[in-house]
Amino acid sequence: MLKDRGLILRDEVEALRQLKIISYFRLANYMRPMEADKTTHIFKPNRFFENAVDLYYFDKQLRVCCLLLSKVLRLHYTQRSYTIFR
Repeated sequence: MLKDRGLILRDEVEALRQLKIISYFRLANYMRPMEADKTTHIFKPNRFFENAVDLYYFDKQLRVCCLLLSKVLRLHYTQRSYTIFR
């Protein structure tokens, strides 16, 4: 289906494996910027499936880092308040 709409898959076996792991519906949001036509979902020329997968994993890592940072900041603010009002 993706190939029919113009998306290039460098390794079809790996693409299928990634689709099983991540799912098409989750990856679809990362493929939308590569679409030339938003109604027919035809892709722009020279767009690769692997770019969407890379973007997905980058976004996932970024979210984990942000979550970790928010927890560290919460701990920092708690410790600072405890020190000030002790």
